[in-house]
Order: sequence, then C-alpha cells, then structure tokens
Amino acid sequence: MPDFLMGVRMAQLTRKKGPVHLRFDGGKVLITPDDYPRFSMAAKRAVKVLQRQKVVEERVQQFNDEYLPLLYRWCVDHRAKVQACYLGTPSPHGLRVFVVSATDQYDFDLGDEISRLGLQLEREGWSSNILQIPDGEEEDLLTFFNPDSSLEVYAQAKAAPGKG
Repeated sequence: MPDFLMGVRMAQLTRKKGPVHLRFDGGKVLITPDDYPRFSMAAKRAVKVLQRQKVVEERVQQFNDEYLPLLYRWCVDHRAKVQACYLGTPSPHGLRVFVVSATDQYDFDLGDEISRLGLQLEREGWSSNILQIPDGEEEDLLTFFNPDSSLEVYAQAKAAPGKG
C-alpha cells in the first residue's frame, strides 16, 4: 500500500467517534489533545456560520433602510409616469423590480429614467433588473411576475371605471 494511502487509512482507524468532550475549568474550555482537531474544525464551522448570519442580518437591515426607501422615493418622484412598483423574488442575477407605467404603452422617457435608476442602484451595490410594464389589467401582471409573492413598493389608487 502506498505511503500516502497508509496515512489516510491510519487516520481513519484512529478517528474517534462520538462527540468532542469539553471540560470547563474556571471558565476556560479544556479539550483533550486527541479531540482538538475535531473541536477545531467544529469551532471554525460554527464561527463561519455566525459570521455569515451576521452579514446576512446587516444586509437585510441595509435593504430595509437604504434600498426600499430609495426605490419608493424614486417612484414618488416619478409618480406622473409610474402607476406601481413591485419587487419580485430575487434571481441569481440580482433583485427583480417591475415598474408599471401610467400608460398602456411603453414609455421611452420613463425607460431612460429606469436605466438611470438601475445604474444608481448598481453603483450602490444593489444589482437590480428593472422592467417597465405598461399599465393594464391586474391579470396582465401575471405575465411578468406573481404579485402574490412580491413586495408592493409603491402603488397609486386607480380610479373606478367611469369616474375621473
């Protein structure tokens, strides 16, 4: 048997099963030398999980404090051209934003404004795919995204038919 395989086999034979037993002495953790490699691996994994969780929590806070208010303010600033704005389920390529225009046709001026918004969000670290959808029936939105599983960031009340 080659030497490197012999070393792997010996490690498998000497690997201890069961939990790492910790002892505490005066508030200090004591680990037996045999258990230390397994303890070290478990501790490193635990620390990585906690670090990732902290990063996720911080990013969610930034999303709530920065991204959503920025998107809402943009919609309010462009309310003459924006009927509604939804945040769909994220894709691997970024956040998916659906801007419903106030007209039933594609608004090229609004498209330019949306492009500028996309660049601003990208510069601020929020990769966003923003799609303009012409105004229409609520069922038409289903062609693009599921409103039931999205966040409605902004919406203007629609006038009832025949009222104005």
